[in-house]
Amino acid sequence: MNGYKVITDAPDEQKKSQRSTRSKLQAIADMKFTYVAACQNYGEQKRQSHHNAAEILNLMLKYALDLLFRN
Repeated sequence: MNGYKVITDAPDEQKKSQRSTRSKLQAIADMKFTYVAACQNYGEQKRQSHHNAAEILNLMLKYALDLLFRN
């Protein structure tokens, strides 16, 4: 019960901060999921010698470091 009271009695500013942090974490999770899906798509297109495979590889390489080092 104490944990529940702490959350409900938190000041509005703290609640906004918690929502903001949660939104940021959700956005990072979404980006990482998209990156994994792109990797899978790239692998499939590469096996099929599809012309879009090179474009997907370039995008993955361009944005990989940004995703890996985000907090």
